[in-house]
Amino acid sequence: MKTVALITEYNPFHNGHAYHMEQARRLTGADYVIIVMSGDYVQRGVPAVLDKYTRTRMALECGGDLVLELPVCYATGSAEYFARGAVTLLDSLGVVDCLCFGSESGEILPFQKTAALLWEEPASYSLALKESLKTGKSFPAARQEALEAFLTEQGEEPRQSLALLSSPNNILGVEYCKALAALDSPICPLTIQRKDCGYHDRELGANFSSASAIRRAIETGENLSVLECHMPPASFEIFSNALGTNGPVTEDDFSSLLRYKLLLESSGGSKKSLLRFQDVSEDLARRIINRQNQCDSFSYFTEILKTKELTYTRISRALLHILLELSPEDIPQQTPYARILGFRREAAPLLAEIKKAGRIPVISRPAAAEELLTPQAYRLFQKEVFASNLYESILASKFHREFSHELTRGVLLA
Repeated sequence: MKTVALITEYNPFHNGHAYHMEQARRLTGADYVIIVMSGDYVQRGVPAVLDKYTRTRMALECGGDLVLELPVCYATGSAEYFARGAVTLLDSLGVVDCLCFGSESGEILPFQKTAALLWEEPASYSLALKESLKTGKSFPAARQEALEAFLTEQGEEPRQSLALLSSPNNILGVEYCKALAALDSPICPLTIQRKDCGYHDRELGANFSSASAIRRAIETGENLSVLECHMPPASFEIFSNALGTNGPVTEDDFSSLLRYKLLLESSGGSKKSLLRFQDVSEDLARRIINRQNQCDSFSYFTEILKTKELTYTRISRALLHILLELSPEDIPQQTPYARILGFRREAAPLLAEIKKAGRIPVISRPAAAEELLTPQAYRLFQKEVFASNLYESILASKFHREFSHELTRGVLLA
C-alpha cells in the first residue's frame, strides 16, 4: 500500500486541483490519496465559500480517497501554523509515504535547502531577523531581509531562496518541508509546478484558473456557465447545486456577529481583553478599540485597520480569531486527533491500516469525540464544533434552511 497526501482548501475545487491530484497519484504510484482540508474557514482569515461537507464531496468525487479536517486553529493560522498542523496530522497517521504540494518552480531541492536553514536558525540569521523586526517590518518582510543578509554573508546567491518566500504557495511549501524536518518525518516531500495561473490571479484563464478568480466571478454575479470549463464536471455539478442553499458565504455575512463580539470585548474601552486572541498585537488591539464604531462590515473594517506593518490578511485572521474565540493557547504543538469528513468505500483498507499504525485517535462520529480524546484535545475539538456551528447558523439564516448541529453530522461516503 502506497499513500500520497495533499494539503488543501478546495475553495472551491477546480481544474488545477484535479491536475495536482492526478499528477500526485501518477508520480508516486500511490494506491490512495489522503487529503487534509481546511474546514469552514480558510487561511486568509475568512469563511470558505462553500461548507466543508460540500467541498469534501467535490474532493471525493474527483479522485480523493480520504478527507481529514485540519482543525480551525491551524487552518486560519499563518503559514507556519497551517503547515505544522497539517504535517503533524499526516505524520501521526503512520501510513503516508509522500506529501505532494503545488509550487511555482516545481523543484523540491530549493525548498528543502531553504527549509533546513530556517529550521536550524543559524545565530547570525537569527540576529539579523531580530534586528529587522525591531525596525517595525512585518515578519515576512523581516525574514526575507534577514535571509538575504545571511546568504550574502555566506557567499551564496540569495535570489532562489528569496523567490521561494515571495509567493503564498512557495511559502507554504517551505513550511511543509520545515515541519517535516522538525519531526524527522519519513514522509517524502514532492512538488508539482502549478499550471497557467498564479495564486493571486483575479481573472479567469482559458482552462486553469485560480480559486481567487473563480470566487471573484461568483461575487460579481457571473453566469455559472462561464465557470463550467474551469472545474471538473463532477465538481461543477456539486458546486452549481450547492449555490443558493449551501453558499456562497463571505466574511461580510459575519459582520453583525463581529460588531457584537467587539462590543462585548471592548466594553469600557480596554484593549487588554483583545490581546488574548491569536494574531492580535497591542498595536492592532488599540486600532480596533479606536475604530470600532466604523465596523460597518467585516471587509471594510479589515481594510481601514490595515497598515504597512499589518497586512490585510493578518488583520482578517485576527478578527476571525476574535470572533471564534481562538487564543495562542488553543494551538497544540501537534494535531491531537484525525477527524474524518469523508472517504470512498474502496478506501476501507486504508482506514484499517491507519487504525493499526496511527498514533492519534480517529474521529468518525463527532458525538463520540469526548470518549476518545484527552481533556485538552477535546477542548480543541469543542472549538471546532463552535466554529462550524457558527458557520452553519449563517447558512441557515442566509438561505432560510434548517440548522444542522455539528455533533449530529456523519461521515460522507462516495
